[in-house]
Amino acid sequence: MVLRRNSASLQPGLRFKITAPYLFLTLALVLATVYLLARAEANSLASTFNRQLRDTGQRVADASVRQEQDQLTAVRAIANIAGLADALLTSNRSQIGELVAPYVINEQIERVVLLNAQGRPRYAMQQTGAGPTSYTYEFVADYQRWPFVRSVLNGERDARGDKFVGIGEEGEAGVLYTVGPVFRGDEQVGAVLVGTSMPKVVARWRELSIADVTIYDPQGQPLVTSLGDQKPPALASEQYTAATTMTGAPQRALSFGSRNYAEIAIPFLTRGDQVIGVIGVALPTTGISSRGDSAARVILAMSLIGSIAIVLIGILLARFITRPISTLVSASQAVAQGNLSLQLPVRSRDELGDLTDAFNDMVSGLRERERIRDILGRFVSPAVAELVLRRPLDLSGELRTLTIMFTDIRDFTTMAEEQDPADVVQTLNQYFRIVAHAAEQHGGLINKFGGDSTLVLFGLTDTDPNPCRSARAAIDTALLIDREIARLNESRVAEGIEPIMVGIGINTGPVIAGLVGTEQRMEYTAIGDPVNLSARVQALTRSLNRTILISGETYRALEQLDHLHAEDLGQHHVKGKHQEVQVYAICGLEKEHASS
Repeated sequence: MVLRRNSASLQPGLRFKITAPYLFLTLALVLATVYLLARAEANSLASTFNRQLRDTGQRVADASVRQEQDQLTAVRAIANIAGLADALLTSNRSQIGELVAPYVINEQIERVVLLNAQGRPRYAMQQTGAGPTSYTYEFVADYQRWPFVRSVLNGERDARGDKFVGIGEEGEAGVLYTVGPVFRGDEQVGAVLVGTSMPKVVARWRELSIADVTIYDPQGQPLVTSLGDQKPPALASEQYTAATTMTGAPQRALSFGSRNYAEIAIPFLTRGDQVIGVIGVALPTTGISSRGDSAARVILAMSLIGSIAIVLIGILLARFITRPISTLVSASQAVAQGNLSLQLPVRSRDELGDLTDAFNDMVSGLRERERIRDILGRFVSPAVAELVLRRPLDLSGELRTLTIMFTDIRDFTTMAEEQDPADVVQTLNQYFRIVAHAAEQHGGLINKFGGDSTLVLFGLTDTDPNPCRSARAAIDTALLIDREIARLNESRVAEGIEPIMVGIGINTGPVIAGLVGTEQRMEYTAIGDPVNLSARVQALTRSLNRTILISGETYRALEQLDHLHAEDLGQHHVKGKHQEVQVYAICGLEKEHASS
């Protein structure tokens, strides 16, 4: 049925009398509102920029903490190299080099210096380029005269321990060093220094924060900057004091020709919250001051154009009061029967036009939902796709007790270097197919493919979480993967191809499962210490010469072994854990061992 309008009631004079007052009132309100909004936008630009500058300063502060942690890890690793203390005690330079150089080159550490107990240098490495041959072996400074080095040589400790950090006077800008002792038993036989030149430190911070960074010494003088060849002026004493006492984050303007910046000063803190200088974080301000007025002019011009268009549209509104509804009814029935290819033409801009637009948007949304469901099912498991589609897209997550399985191909880097890339990809696809098939058989969800590793979650889709069930499903999956890898290796050996070795680590515990990322880009994953521990347990498979290892939490979640053969391997230290972790090796089913 098509509705027909009564032309006698739609005379132009009447239409004008009805619509004109509202059109002019709308025009006045739009102009006033838009002007106020434009001014508010201009005023908010400055506060938005200041907030961005503060956030960037925090990112740089976090980067400085990570830099110190990286060097501290290297100091601990070198100090604990077996045999180093004896070599340092006897000043055996060649033996020290044989012990230290492989680790330094492998980790691409820029500078390493080893001192004996009296502070005399016994070995040094300094990276001069890229590659294992780009190191020099010269002592370039009187290290023992630096206060933070003397603190270590004197056996001092602070609230954070016996490691100290400082900037050594080396080169034009200095070097950020982390220093720690080397012990032989209870006797301190020397010290190890791990350092990064300040230009590289600043370059790294600039890359992480996307802001220009300047380091100022305790006198407020700039040491090194990423702003270019021209260094910024020194900090005033009150600015330096405000930054280092953390009573505020002073901000100042910088100008280099046509380049203008705003710089915020934050304290350069090391272990024990010791202030060794100030970090200046700068963002360009070019155009900020004029954006408000420009935005106001643009918005005002667009508002005038829009208001004129509203007046013109209002004059013609009565000509399009009604539109045929039958088309919408027929189209709605077709959509109800599954036809999502409809797109109705919009013949008016009134309520019926809006209704037509809404109908088209609805059909487009249904088409897009079906397309998203199809595409999402190709990149994640159908269960995860359903979880994402049936819940709000928020970043809160939920606490779930899951069993996490982490798998990894051993010596994959070596294999990738020695084999043809096409063969490496074929091997990875075979391995991923085995893992995906085994996980699907036992209800596991592959959360991530990471190069040569996979992360599989068990219990995520359970309506009634059961750690025992998810733990057993993970172990059954691991056993199936082990059997399938063995069959794959038989065929590889028969073809003259080197077999692959896979390590599997399993852990059970509470994690936050849900969407992570930003409002623009999200990923469904599980986050928490149990996830990290599954990877650490997997890493033990190499040193313990086992294929499948489970943590004590997974072992306890099983409640009963059900003919499962598990070997207690005791407690072991894993990276990132202060306490040792109980580990069990899964060797198969009891009936399999009985038959063997």
